[in-house]
Amino acid sequence: MQPLYKLELFDRQMNFRSMAVIESPTIYFDYLTLEGNQIISPVIIPAKKGDIAHITDGSGTIIYQGIVSDIQRDKTVALSLLPLLSLFDLTVSYDRTDLQTGALEDFIAGIITDLYITSPDTLQRIPMTAQATSSTINTALNIKSNVHELYDIITKAFTMYGVRVSAEFLPQTKTIAVTIGKVEDTVTVTVLEAHLDNVLEKSIVIGDRYGQINKITLINKYDEGERIIYYLHPDGGIDTIDTNRIVPIFPATEYVESEDFPADALARARESLSLQKYDNLIELTYHKDDRIVSLEALEIGNQVQVIDDDNIYDTILTGYGRTGQTVKLILGNVRVDLTKKLILERRKGIA
Repeated sequence: MQPLYKLELFDRQMNFRSMAVIESPTIYFDYLTLEGNQIISPVIIPAKKGDIAHITDGSGTIIYQGIVSDIQRDKTVALSLLPLLSLFDLTVSYDRTDLQTGALEDFIAGIITDLYITSPDTLQRIPMTAQATSSTINTALNIKSNVHELYDIITKAFTMYGVRVSAEFLPQTKTIAVTIGKVEDTVTVTVLEAHLDNVLEKSIVIGDRYGQINKITLINKYDEGERIIYYLHPDGGIDTIDTNRIVPIFPATEYVESEDFPADALARARESLSLQKYDNLIELTYHKDDRIVSLEALEIGNQVQVIDDDNIYDTILTGYGRTGQTVKLILGNVRVDLTKKLILERRKGIA
C-alpha cells in the first residue's frame, strides 16, 4: 500500500486555510535555480495563489514547503509550488556600503528584514524572522549599485563563500524562520562512491576551464586614464603581478562605475577571474532506504567527495529529487540545462 501524505495550506499571514490527504509526491529542489513542483489534491480544497504549502508524511516529517504559484481545478486540484526561498527571487534596494563594513550574513539578513519584516508597507510584511548564524567579512560580490536581484546575491554568497540561506515555515508559531550562515559541518566531507552497485543512476559533468577569462583590464568610467590589469595565476591567485600566468591568454576589458575605483575594481576582478568552485554537475540516484549512504543526514551546502573508479571529485550538495522510491542527489555549481542557465543569467543581468 502506498503511503499517504498530508498537504496543508496557510494564507500569507500563516492562518490555516485547508488540508488534503495526497499520494506520495515527486519533489525536486535546486538551490541555484528554484524551479517548482506540482502537487495533486484528489479533492477540491480552498487555495489561493501565494498560500504557504506544508507537506508532511505519516510521521509528521516535513517533505516540502513552498508557495502556491498557480492553481488548476478540474475533478482534482493541481497546485504549482515554488520553494519558500522564491520569496527572495526579486529585485531589491539596499545600501551596498553596509557590505564593505560588515558581515555578509548580516547584510543579507538586513535586506530580508527591510523587505518583509519592517517594511513601511504593512501589506508587504510577512510573519518572519531573519537570523545570521555566522560572520563572513571582507567579501567581494561585485555589487555595482544599490538595486540588484536578491537571489543573485544569495547564490553568490553560497557558491563563493559557503553561506547558505534557509527558510522553514513553523505552523506552531505562524512564522517563517530564515537563517543565514555557513553550514555547520562544512569541515566534514561526505564520501560517496559512485561506482558501487547501490548507485542506481549516475551522471558526471566536469566544467571545462579552457576559455575562461584569465586577464581583465578594468577602466574607471569617470576617469578613463585610471585603469588596472588583474591576472589569474595557476594556483587560483588574482593580482596585478605579470608573472607565472595561465596561457593561452583569454582577456577581457570592462568599465567600472564607482566612486571607489580600486576597491570595486578588485571586487570585479575577483568575481570575473576566480576559478569556479565545485566546477561540476554530479547526479547520483539511490533507493530511498539505501543502507550505505545516510541520505536523510545530507543537507544543502554539505561538502562531498565523489569517488568514481580512479577519479575523485570535490563537490557540494546543491539540490535533490525525491520520488516514492528513490532519492537523486544533485551536486556541484555547474548547470547544463538551457533553462537553468537562463535562470542564472537573468539574475546576474540586473544591476
